Amino acid sequence: MEEITAPGDHEDEQRTYTKLLTAIGDYRRRHHRAVPDVLGPRPASLDGEECDHLTDAIDLYTHARVQRRLEQLRARTAA
Repeated sequence: MEEITAPGDHEDEQRTYTKLLTAIGDYRRRHHRAVPDVLGPRPASLDGEECDHLTDAIDLYTHARVQRRLEQLRARTAA
């Protein structure tokens, strides 16, 4: 889970990060995932949809963090 970058002081990012880690932790607990990979292998059953949803959420969160950081760097460069 340490692969998911923690937010800085931005409150909305902190709430999103907390919700994401809570959902991932719940998924790992319910599916007995104790592997280094965040979600482990994708289940073949209907639980695969939940895994896909969480994978998408991780990707969207990471993308948003990168975009925010790029905006900060551009603002600093412009200043």
